[in-house]
Amino acid sequence: MVQPLTAAHRFGNAAVEGGLGTDSIRVIDSIIGDEAADRVTITDTTMANVGTVETKGGNDRIDASLVMAFAFAIDTDKGADIVNVTDMMTAEDVRVFTGTANDRVNLTNVMSGKYLIAADSE
Repeated sequence: MVQPLTAAHRFGNAAVEGGLGTDSIRVIDSIIGDEAADRVTITDTTMANVGTVETKGGNDRIDASLVMAFAFAIDTDKGADIVNVTDMMTAEDVRVFTGTANDRVNLTNVMSGKYLIAADSE
């Protein structure tokens, strides 16, 4: 049985990786970084709820690919950030908010059931 990654399992540099065969990994909460340069990679994932990535300050990089979710939100805040979203499908909104520090956002093959929004958050 797969145990959920909960508040008791959080630590600075978290890495959750499946092995051979079919894996089922459940993240209960949002992914929230700190003021450092965070790196978040989400790939080949299905989410029944809203997927949220918030990295706060720092020069962050977020890569999301092959994602199906009810909705998805990314907020990088301050720093020169890079956001790459490829092959994502949602029933509701896809939202990408960055700061105003020379960010780069690449959206490729992103399908939203409602709104697709990319804007600076300041």
